[in-house]
Amino acid sequence: SVDIDKLKVFEEVEEDFFKICDGYGISKDLFSTKKGVTFNNQQNAEKRFYESTIIPEFSEWIGSINKYFGTENETWELRGDYSHLPIFQENVKERGQSLQTLVNALSKALEDGAITLDQYKAELLKFNI
Repeated sequence: SVDIDKLKVFEEVEEDFFKICDGYGISKDLFSTKKGVTFNNQQNAEKRFYESTIIPEFSEWIGSINKYFGTENETWELRGDYSHLPIFQENVKERGQSLQTLVNALSKALEDGAITLDQYKAELLKFNI
């Protein structure tokens, strides 16, 4: 009889799994391990996975579909939207707070006569508003 811990069989399997994850651009923090993963690490890993793997792959795929349908000659195109995912909801909240701060500052500057209405509009256009 041999002690299974001395053979380190499971460590090899885990290392192989991590190498496969690296090959596909998936963070090991998305999966539970013996050491455990914190909620924040897992959430950050999921967000990174979307931003570095899923979204670029889908953008390439949807670009091919747009090219096939000739949308460059149209007023419309197909796009992916990930704003409904919980990991991106915080970004929507942060953007809302940033926009509120910007509008408040611009409104105060306009009220004080420091900028014109055209300058106000130009600043909002920089943020696609």
